[in-house]
Amino acid sequence: MKYFWLFFAIILLSLSTGCKKDENPVAPSSNTIEDRITAARPYTVINVITGSTFIYENGGTTNPQFTDAYTIDGFFVFETSSGTQYCNLSTAKEITIQKNSVRGGSLIALRYQ
Repeated sequence: MKYFWLFFAIILLSLSTGCKKDENPVAPSSNTIEDRITAARPYTVINVITGSTFIYENGGTTNPQFTDAYTIDGFFVFETSSGTQYCNLSTAKEITIQKNSVRGGSLIALRYQ
């Protein structure tokens, strides 16, 4: 019986000291690809590579223009003179973000092939 109480005391002591709440919990990261793309605003160049390469510029003179770009529900969306373009971020094979690399804005490159 003496060993039972000793064993019981050891178990109780280990439970009371070993089950403390973590004092420095690590917050889950919310740094998704959408967050990183949004943080790179303003965008200067959008490069979409599918079977062909499409380059859109904001303020440039040699490529088609885009007026606005943003991320929503897993898509990178940008407005051009020919309409709204939707790029599914989950199917892109490679996404490159070069923040503040082109004329004070960022380059976003989406490769789908």
